[in-house]
Amino acid sequence: MSFSRSFGSLLFSSLALLALTASASSPKHDVHISYCKAEVTGTAWSAKVTYYKDDFMKALRAWRGSEIAGLPAAELKRLYAGYLESHFRLMSNNAVIPWKWIFKGEDGTSIWFELRAEPATRVGSATIEHTALFKEYSDQMNLMLLKASGKEYNFIFTSSKPNASVAF
Repeated sequence: MSFSRSFGSLLFSSLALLALTASASSPKHDVHISYCKAEVTGTAWSAKVTYYKDDFMKALRAWRGSEIAGLPAAELKRLYAGYLESHFRLMSNNAVIPWKWIFKGEDGTSIWFELRAEPATRVGSATIEHTALFKEYSDQMNLMLLKASGKEYNFIFTSSKPNASVAF
């Protein structure tokens, strides 16, 4: 493993640990971060993306333009899916590959989503765009660990660098 890849993995792990430590110590947090673990198996992409619940709900209210408390579960699910569709995108050959909603979970401090994308053919290269929470938090970082073709790729998405490209 090269020095830069080792350093990138260490930095990525340190940022994820910082986020976990911050959330464990207090329900309020100074760090604005999300974490995504994704994998490509054959033609299928799977992802689990986790956000601080209070940050995500603030972004969802702003995106909708009104309060979301009391919405029926089906409408809330459509709202979650629409927000993620707009802010967490997978593209190849200048076309968006849509994510399918698999599952949503939450606990006291976090909310997470499991997603799946199934392009018709194997994707040899892709661009990932992850802009969630950037309008609400200028310091928001969206971390991603992607496993594909026996390799690991680490990405840190920020408002100044909201997308990354990868080739397998």
